[in-house]
Amino acid sequence: MPEPPPRGGEKTPHERQTMLEGSVFEHLAELHPDRLTADELALSMGGRYGRIIFADALTGLRCSGLIRQNGDLVELTHAAVNAHELLTL
Repeated sequence: MPEPPPRGGEKTPHERQTMLEGSVFEHLAELHPDRLTADELALSMGGRYGRIIFADALTGLRCSGLIRQNGDLVELTHAAVNAHELLTL
């Protein structure tokens, strides 16, 4: 069943999730080449997101091939670093 349209400028759940993924991606790009654990990353972003919502954002980025998790560490993939550099010239 499709999501109902948002009311009065509200974001849909999908839009909110996409915005969070973008924020996490940008934050990781700013930290590159530093690597953090998922918990450290969440704290470095102010800890303002719930654990499940934040984990969903990491899953979305991982499934898109933009991040990888080596053990506890989260890092951008080589392709993501290159794309970010190209887009921010």
